[in-house]
Amino acid sequence: MMELQPLADGTLRRFSERLPVVDPALGTVVAEAPAANIDEIEDAVSEAAKGFATWRQIPIEERRAYLGRFADALAAAVERIAPVLTREQGKPVADATREVLGSAYFIRQLAGIDLKPVVLRDDEQERIEAHYDPLGVALGITAWNFPLLLSAWKLAPALLAGNSIILKPSPNTPLAVLMMDEVAETILPRGVLQVVPCADVLAPRLVEHPLIRKVSFTGSTRSGGAVASAAASAIKRVTLELGGNDAAILLDDVSVDAIAPALFQARFANAGQVCSALKRLYVPRALEAAVVEALVREAGQVAMGPGSDPASTMGPVQNARQKAELEAMIEDAVRLGAQVAYRGSAPETGCFVPVTILTGVPGDARILKEEAFGPVMPVIAYDDVADALAAANESPFGLGGSVWSGDVEKAKALALGFETGTVWINRHPAISPEIPFGGAKMSGVGVEFGAEGLKEFAQRKIVSVAKAS
Repeated sequence: MMELQPLADGTLRRFSERLPVVDPALGTVVAEAPAANIDEIEDAVSEAAKGFATWRQIPIEERRAYLGRFADALAAAVERIAPVLTREQGKPVADATREVLGSAYFIRQLAGIDLKPVVLRDDEQERIEAHYDPLGVALGITAWNFPLLLSAWKLAPALLAGNSIILKPSPNTPLAVLMMDEVAETILPRGVLQVVPCADVLAPRLVEHPLIRKVSFTGSTRSGGAVASAAASAIKRVTLELGGNDAAILLDDVSVDAIAPALFQARFANAGQVCSALKRLYVPRALEAAVVEALVREAGQVAMGPGSDPASTMGPVQNARQKAELEAMIEDAVRLGAQVAYRGSAPETGCFVPVTILTGVPGDARILKEEAFGPVMPVIAYDDVADALAAANESPFGLGGSVWSGDVEKAKALALGFETGTVWINRHPAISPEIPFGGAKMSGVGVEFGAEGLKEFAQRKIVSVAKAS
């Protein structure tokens, strides 16, 4: 059985508790990860405060260089980290490799964003500037679908802005993030970045800690609400990237065969476990049969199996609870009258959910109202595109959406009616480190990426200078 010990404050730290790590392809415990108790959480926050006091004094260009070296070292460790990520998360090794390298890429790109003072006014009477100071100790809480990538999205802007950061990975997937921490300890000064796995029941202690001044959370809407409530009493800065139930609307001029691979990938990448995945597909009734046929062809090419098997192109969902939730949603839809257009094969052991395509799904089915975090796609036929847009906007979520058409201007006109943080045209999703990303409605608060995302980790300070008359 694997067991990793994290490094903290430059020395080998042995946290007192243990978290069982389950291989979702097997459904059995394959490792024990070290986890912090209450006292060790206090120690970690104290170390982060000390690290912040030093780190904030380092010029931003030097902080940028530190992050660049860290990104290089993380990429160099890909062959060691990727198999561990596969073991705990379930994704194929090829996908795990892309996640490690993608994490390094995002760290490098996010570290290149400017945080310079901005001149807001400069005339005969006054000069007004906006400066950006670090907040202090930041806390990043991440989900289990992309453990490393989500960590990279939080640590890079936090550190570049001059904060220190504590990362609390999901208790389901702590191992690869701990390995990333080991890499960081060879590059970054003491106390600047710490990974502190702990049971979810202890997370409020981290969120509420008086020395933590910023919380960035990625996870479910329900958990995000709990984080926001815990942070509210101390008026902490909070960024929440929460659930999504993204809709895509196909217009009647699309080339079905041309876009089918992209539509399939938009839904089923990472076994459908992507917050911004395409989760509801609205198609003109005249194209429904052709769209379903094309998607079924794509589904037939999936080789579902353990991520450690090189032949596998899709792994399991990450945990048994998620599997049960997905199966319940499928059963609910079928009970209400939906038809199963396709259901693939999958291993009987572990947390595998077969690729499933549904048609005729009624509007009150759970799979249209809630976030389905796995390899299930409902295809909904529409007669009037205005009705499709209204249905897309009925969701309480508003993370992303997309319109697919050969006429970009027509697609853009429809896209502007989406009640979401992002709308893509002829793709879904597409996330860039330079472009702000965040949700509307119950999909989140604040943004990640770009200058706006960086400023979420900074305190704006206005310097107003009167000029001599």
